[in-house]
Amino acid sequence: MKVSNQGMTPYQVAALRIFSAGLVFMPFAIVHLSKVDRKTVALLVIAGFFGNLLPAFCFAIALLKIDSSLTGILNSLTPLCVVMTGIVVFKDKIKLQKIWGVILGFAGLCVLTLTQNNISLQNAGYSFLVVLATLSYGFNVNLVGHYLKTIRPLHIATI
Repeated sequence: MKVSNQGMTPYQVAALRIFSAGLVFMPFAIVHLSKVDRKTVALLVIAGFFGNLLPAFCFAIALLKIDSSLTGILNSLTPLCVVMTGIVVFKDKIKLQKIWGVILGFAGLCVLTLTQNNISLQNAGYSFLVVLATLSYGFNVNLVGHYLKTIRPLHIATI
C-alpha cells in the first residue's frame, strides 16, 4: 500500500472543520431543536450553509493557491457584503452614516492591499472564492437579522 506524505486536501480540511464543529454542538442541538418549529429549522439549515459550510470550503480551496495575507484582506470585505446583500437582496434601507462607514472601511482595505508588497497575485482567480465566502457571510447576516431575530443566538449556533 502506497502512503502519501502529503497533507489533507482542502475538501478534507473543510469537511473536518464542519464535522468537528457539528460533533461538538450535536448534544446541544438535540436539546434546542425541540424549541423551534420546522419552518425555522429550514431557515437555520440555510443559515448554516451560508454562514459556515460554503465559506469553509471556499477558504480551504482558496488558501491552497493564494497568500493568507490576501485572504485576510479580502475577508475584510464582509461588512461591505453585508450592506450590499441587505440592499440588493433584502431591500433594506441603509442609513447614510453606515454607508460612509463601509466606504471608509473599503478605502482602508484598498490602501492596505496596495501597500502590501509581498502579496502574490499569481493565482488571483482563487481570490473570487474568498469574495464568494464574504458574500455568503453577508447573506447569512441578513438572513438571520430578517428572519431569525426572534430565535436565541445559542439556538442558532447549535442547530
